[in-house]
Amino acid sequence: MRFTFIDNACGIVEHDGFRILSDPWLSEGAFDGSWYHFPPLRTTPQELCAVDAIYVSHIHPDHFDQATLAVLPHDLPVIVLDHGKNYLHRALAAAGFDRLVKIPDGKSAQLGPFALTAYKPFATDIFHESTIGNVIDSSLAMEAGQYKLYNGNDNNLTLEAAEAMRRRHGTFDLALLKYNAASPYPACFFNLDEQRRLAEAARIRERNLEHLVRVTEILQPRCMMPFAGNFVYAGKQWRKNRFLGTTTWDAAAQYVAQHLPAQKMLVMNEGQTYDLASGTVAGSAYKPVDRNAQDKYAEGLADVTYPYESETLDEDARARMRSALPIARANLWRMQQQLGFTQAYNMYVDVADGEYFHFSFADAASGFAASDAPCKRPYLRAAMDPRLLLQILERRAHWNNVEIGGHIDFFRDPDVYYPDVHVMLSFLHVPQRVAKIA
Repeated sequence: MRFTFIDNACGIVEHDGFRILSDPWLSEGAFDGSWYHFPPLRTTPQELCAVDAIYVSHIHPDHFDQATLAVLPHDLPVIVLDHGKNYLHRALAAAGFDRLVKIPDGKSAQLGPFALTAYKPFATDIFHESTIGNVIDSSLAMEAGQYKLYNGNDNNLTLEAAEAMRRRHGTFDLALLKYNAASPYPACFFNLDEQRRLAEAARIRERNLEHLVRVTEILQPRCMMPFAGNFVYAGKQWRKNRFLGTTTWDAAAQYVAQHLPAQKMLVMNEGQTYDLASGTVAGSAYKPVDRNAQDKYAEGLADVTYPYESETLDEDARARMRSALPIARANLWRMQQQLGFTQAYNMYVDVADGEYFHFSFADAASGFAASDAPCKRPYLRAAMDPRLLLQILERRAHWNNVEIGGHIDFFRDPDVYYPDVHVMLSFLHVPQRVAKIA
């Protein structure tokens, strides 16, 4: 078995000539225009067409990249988790992929020489108390011949899940494990001053790497590769890069090596291939990620424009926004009732013309007020380009993607994170059954 690394969570696992491509994200400007690869990519989608199947772990655009998938053969089987709402299934069908290999949580399927076992999210939230939490991620154990590979991508293992994984699958020859967290905190939270944001970013990096060490220690793979999560913000959000709670795969590997010196570590550049049998890497000599070059590259992308910036916020758009917000709030309240989520927590969303739209997660009421009116604690306030807010309301963009892309500036008081609040905000949009906003 061999693994060829492309970037982020994209790679190719091959055994006996059968090749499975995972999470192909090759276009620039994921998450509404802000996410760019670093190092910059050389691989093109056309070069990935000669595969036998695709694994798409979840619907986030750095994993489900419609621009890349549009180039790949649409008759390829696509491996997906079969669990919950299955938003990804519908998105793939809409993109023209109808050969879905649907694997329920903890179950296995045979595809070519591979026995594939899919897993749903192992926790609602790894680090925080949450009732709803993560509902979209998946991971995949891949076995062929005598070799075993675990593709964890964004589905972070709990310590208990790592123990169960080792009991079930034994020793993985290669484990691809998450080391970064793509979160708007603390980069986008302006209740914190710059020094506090820097300190919080460092704390989050340390927390994530410490968890990676503990999971690796339990899983005990023959080789571990820090996987999924290297990117830079481009465009007008580029200054937030220094406040991201992320690091390079080199730094992650060095951290694990310091704490687990006997653990074999793997880092690769784009196009390099690791042979699980020999434990060797083919390709040119490895070149470490230059963090200073990464920062300069991001600064060089400062003039990148986002797709929504091409729109005009005219009077018609303003009227649609004002009409859409109460409808979107009603949709959110409906989903709160379905999921059993109510909380005495206040939400303020800045809109155009010096107003904010406000509501509490404790009841269905909502309204508009002047943007300089006081906010009632506890609260979260969100400000973004009103053109992007309108896209969210009209389902042309998605709140969660906009958050991850760094496009929302937040202020909260007190500075307490409630994961389910952010999950629920994904439903702040006009429902599909509303054909037209008056």
